[in-house]
Amino acid sequence: MAKAFINLSNLKTKVVIIDEVARAIRAAVTAFFGENEGSKIIDSQLNELEVDTILDTIASKDKETAEELRALTRMTISPNVITGGTETNVIPGTCEGKVDIRLMPGRTATIPLRLSRNAFKD
Repeated sequence: MAKAFINLSNLKTKVVIIDEVARAIRAAVTAFFGENEGSKIIDSQLNELEVDTILDTIASKDKETAEELRALTRMTISPNVITGGTETNVIPGTCEGKVDIRLMPGRTATIPLRLSRNAFKD
């Protein structure tokens, strides 16, 4: 279970920028850097390959806003809880894990289920 959680923690999910998120990123960049400088940043970097550069730039002004926007550009997978066993001197026969998965708007659970299954194969 621990190895599967590590595998899930290390997953890099695909970046997707939907229109509403692009507008939010533009608004944040303009608010923090002004119309002229903001336009330069947006025009050169608002794409799936370079959006993290924009978000890192926003983080220099407001880390919380940057991380909220970053979470809107990709599915997030956060394995958080493993429980098992009842006594310190007994090896548990089973354990349970809880994983927080946040999908992009319009996406289904197919991809995270496949990724989760693959994490347990190793």
